[in-house]
Amino acid sequence: MECEFRMRPRNMMKQLIILILINFGYGFGQIESTEIRKYYVNGSLSVRITPWEEGRRFWYLYSIEGEETIVLEEVRLSYSVSYTADYHENGAVRSIKVHENPGASMYWYEGLMRFTTTNEPIDRQFSQMPPQHLSIDAESWTYWDRKTKTWRKQEVMECNPPHKE
Repeated sequence: MECEFRMRPRNMMKQLIILILINFGYGFGQIESTEIRKYYVNGSLSVRITPWEEGRRFWYLYSIEGEETIVLEEVRLSYSVSYTADYHENGAVRSIKVHENPGASMYWYEGLMRFTTTNEPIDRQFSQMPPQHLSIDAESWTYWDRKTKTWRKQEVMECNPPHKE
């Protein structure tokens, strides 16, 4: 006696949906549920990354004296902002690669933020991807204003050359 296993298309669709939901849940359910901390070599806190909560988490960067230098928000919702950090030998953040996907768009943005050896932001640059042209956009660079703790565009100063006589 042969046993043949057949599924009805309706049951197969239900099982497929359940399988997709399980895989989706595992893909995003394995996200860190604990706080992540990175330290300077002297033992003081350098970076604190909060656990994911409702598709968001925060990166807090601290100076070697313990002062908060900048706060970054990482997001995984209908749009996404993600960070990947590279560290100096002393435990401070050297740079953070940024990936921004605005959701329903044909473009995304890649960026780079650079930091001093005490987690003070230096500058950042963002590029639209895929690029629409091959030239480097000098206006895409912004610099950290220490007084206001905000990003500012680089100002270009034009100088008149001396007159030749």
